[in-house]
Amino acid sequence: MSVTPYITGLTNKNLFLVEFQEPYTEKVLRDESTPNIRSIVYSPKGTYLAYRTDKKAEIIKCADWSVAATINGNVKDMFFSPLDNYFAVWEMFLITKDDPQGKPNMHIYKSANGEKLTSFVQKHQTGWEPQWSSDEKLFAVQFGGKIWIYHDGDFTKYNYQYQAEKLKCFSLSPSPAPNYYYSVFTLGKSGQPSLWRVYKYPLSGSQEPILSRSSFQADKATFYWNRRGTNVFTMTQTDVDKTGGSYYGRQTLSYGDIKGNAGNVGFSKEGPIHAIAWNPGNWNEWVAVYGHAPAKATLFNAKCDPLFEFGTGAWNAIYFPPEGNNILFNMI
Repeated sequence: MSVTPYITGLTNKNLFLVEFQEPYTEKVLRDESTPNIRSIVYSPKGTYLAYRTDKKAEIIKCADWSVAATINGNVKDMFFSPLDNYFAVWEMFLITKDDPQGKPNMHIYKSANGEKLTSFVQKHQTGWEPQWSSDEKLFAVQFGGKIWIYHDGDFTKYNYQYQAEKLKCFSLSPSPAPNYYYSVFTLGKSGQPSLWRVYKYPLSGSQEPILSRSSFQADKATFYWNRRGTNVFTMTQTDVDKTGGSYYGRQTLSYGDIKGNAGNVGFSKEGPIHAIAWNPGNWNEWVAVYGHAPAKATLFNAKCDPLFEFGTGAWNAIYFPPEGNNILFNMI
């Protein structure tokens, strides 16, 4: 793992990095001889840097900038697992005359050497991403109304299956063993509300959720766990706000914790919720940017009590460093 911080950039001609110390020299990693570099991503622990082109993805070791693995294919999306051990990629799902069923297009590799471990069919790019627990002992992936959970990097057979009608999405908590949790969101039907629930894993007894919240105005959901996996915010949203109050659709932010407490979050300024983020260095703090322009930014505790007001500005994004000691508001 590299001990020196770097800033990495991508232009239409090269992939470069700048060492974050004087005299701030620039190092070219790939020039125009590697065409069509589409995106780059660092692994969470900083062990690897990956980039993708129209023909391949390449994993680079940050310790010496040598190539760890080259993965051929038209990769459209990619990311690393929490401890940098795995590399997941998604390619466009294709059906041809010679292959009417299509081939698996989502692949899991070892980051260190590019060894392919397993492949799945994920037809749609939205929601294709598998999820790991923070210790990488659990691996979960969703296929329609089913979630498969694997243990300890063994992809030969899933250990558990969760199934629900109209299952839209799920999220593994980052909590460490043995206290694993996961949340799910299901659409309502025939006058019934949509639901988001939190379960403890592995399930036992009646398999009842720890908590359950309902909403008659929710088409999709996004989950935000704190660093310890003890608290979660759920952003539910409709694609269209029929009241005309928001371009973004109607939004509701609710909270829950692993003790079963839950409720809705209210803000001091009306308007859309632009961004929320937990402080990665403090499991008990989170920030929201919300309200009609100029948006307002507030620091809250886990009980949703306001701790500090940052004022207003042209903001819709929140960035924390890993230590959580600084915060950046940005317009994207």
